[in-house]
Amino acid sequence: MSQRQRKLRDEPPPPPLEPQQAKDRSIFIRNNIKLVERLRDEGKSFDEMKEAASDFANNFPHLFIMITSKDGYDANTLELMLSMIDKMGSSRISQHDASVKVGEVLMKNHITKQ
Repeated sequence: MSQRQRKLRDEPPPPPLEPQQAKDRSIFIRNNIKLVERLRDEGKSFDEMKEAASDFANNFPHLFIMITSKDGYDANTLELMLSMIDKMGSSRISQHDASVKVGEVLMKNHITKQ
């Protein structure tokens, strides 16, 4: 196990999101995805997109990289994740249950499919 993996395992999980935090996060992510996709479609460079959506790029770097990827991304999986955040925001599902649901779908679609 690498030093980085050990460090990540030793870190406590983040505190659960409160409903309003989940709502705010969902809105922030959706708005920034639209912005970055528009900039990408306009032919902007990675650095230009990063500058235009700096809070998004810094707070969600993996998501930002995924959205800017030339290979694209699985929009259905992203939408599932965002819909789980929406449900957390309306208190229809707990963060734990949302995580389990996303994990089940990912396993079904990417692991058991092979």
